[in-house]
Amino acid sequence: MKNTICLLILFIPVFLFSQNKNNKTQKITVDKVLKNKIKSDTLKIYTWYDETCEYKSVYNSNKYTEEQLKNTVSLINNVHHLLLQTSPTSFMDKDFEPDRNLNLLEEEYNKVRNGYSQMKIVDQPYWISLRDSLIKEIDEHYDLIKTTLQAQKNPQLFLKNKYTSACIKYAEALASDNPEKLMETWKEMKEERKEKNDSGNNLDYVRFDLLNFGWWNCANHQIHSISYPDDSDLNEKYKELFFDTKTIDCEEP
Repeated sequence: MKNTICLLILFIPVFLFSQNKNNKTQKITVDKVLKNKIKSDTLKIYTWYDETCEYKSVYNSNKYTEEQLKNTVSLINNVHHLLLQTSPTSFMDKDFEPDRNLNLLEEEYNKVRNGYSQMKIVDQPYWISLRDSLIKEIDEHYDLIKTTLQAQKNPQLFLKNKYTSACIKYAEALASDNPEKLMETWKEMKEERKEKNDSGNNLDYVRFDLLNFGWWNCANHQIHSISYPDDSDLNEKYKELFFDTKTIDCEEP
């Protein structure tokens, strides 16, 4: 009987060790999936890019679709870029037509905004919040571009918008028919910016300069500033969606 008990005691740890070894979870890596060393219907490889590198990552296709991953990385790659390209001004172009740019702006705004609002991204609060911030930025820049274009058609509108109070000296100069007031405000701006007077008293140049570097810069500062994470932080957060990520290639700096 004692011999039997001793054998059982010796067998139990050996058996437990064997079970633990067999049940040990195999680490999921890109290389193992690519070489078919791990077989699964749910593990997929996704290739993606940031501004300098190419990556391959392993993800669970039951949690995200490739479309969601693609759209989410597109979101990351656009957060630090100007999303509306329609110009609010034109450099001393006598043929510049604000109405034409207003039409272009409406088309671009609807296309870009709808594209982001309907975009299927990874359904997590972090990424949803990032997209919502991007849409808010698009809305605010659209409003500023539209206001600036409309005011060039009707200069009195410089005095009747939500940016007027903060940018009153530029608004009053651009709304005025008095060339001396325009020139005086422009010279003050040049002194504040520590720049030389290089207009040659050309009022078209002065108006353009005041509109872009006075009014626009001032009004743009009134827009709610959205502080996005750095690209590297966004990429690291994105990598958390995957079991493993492998850098394939990077451009020379």
